Amino acid sequence: MNYHQVLSEIWLNKKEEIETTIRSWAHDLRDNAKTLEEAKKKFHQWEPLRIYTNVTRAKSKGDPVFSLRYCGQEIGVLRVCGADVKVQITDRKLILNNRKWFQCDISGEFNWNSAQGKELRQHFKQLAKNKSFNVGVPEHHVETALIHAMRSSSSKNKGLLLGYQPVFLNGNLPFQMPVPISGASKGLPVYKPKVNGNIDVLARKRCKNNKVILSVWELKKPGTITNHTVAQAYIYAVTLLFMLRSDSGKEWFKIFGFKGNVPDKLTLESVVAITKNHESRCSKQFNSLIKDNPLKIGNDSIKFAVAFYNKDTFNLMSLEDLK
Repeated sequence: MNYHQVLSEIWLNKKEEIETTIRSWAHDLRDNAKTLEEAKKKFHQWEPLRIYTNVTRAKSKGDPVFSLRYCGQEIGVLRVCGADVKVQITDRKLILNNRKWFQCDISGEFNWNSAQGKELRQHFKQLAKNKSFNVGVPEHHVETALIHAMRSSSSKNKGLLLGYQPVFLNGNLPFQMPVPISGASKGLPVYKPKVNGNIDVLARKRCKNNKVILSVWELKKPGTITNHTVAQAYIYAVTLLFMLRSDSGKEWFKIFGFKGNVPDKLTLESVVAITKNHESRCSKQFNSLIKDNPLKIGNDSIKFAVAFYNKDTFNLMSLEDLK
């Protein structure tokens, strides 16, 4: 299937609507980044709990709100109200998931530095110490492990991920990177107004020639691969290229940590992260993809790679080019 043609037709037919949407996203992230950064300074982020933000929360005009996560899975929210930092675990689905996946019955609204806040942090600290990985959404565990490895100089994966850094808002605030066209489970590009997809991990990669490129990661849970995994990775990479070539491309380029104008020629890396047992299926999908889809789009190009990780520890085992 020619995914590039379908993507191009969607973008052409909905160009004004899509460009208005992504321009709004860029403005929201840019305009509220400093507010979020100042709010983040008002509390200490205790490992293994981490905070994230997204476009919806970034554009909020009220109190700054962060997603509080364990191994990538949201367990509650942090709301910064002046000098106070409140934990909110009030959503029924969150409460049930926390109980089911993390054996955590702590809920309600309370101060981050209260006795209940300390109890919450201790619970997840002990959970991490016991290495209780078989809980929650597996892809979130893979995502967390990769981001941690990219950020940490002491990680076992750092040799394979040398030169990689996750794209964070203002350089140190994790956020979900939205895209207006998603690669649905059937592998078809999908555009729905007010509904966006998200890139699993977006990183900057410093290559051997010292050039820095963007790296788009598509993650699959241990032991699985869909029939369209490589196609999904392609859809997200091409969509990101379209965003960078849009009227708001320069703003996105700056959000991603670059200076100046978007270069005339861009190279994007698209990485599929799977377990080793699906190596041959991944190769077959890639060979099928490139029969009908260009990896060179105008002056821009996409390079594919596959990352194999350990299904039990989520540590990266190898990172290889797909050819």
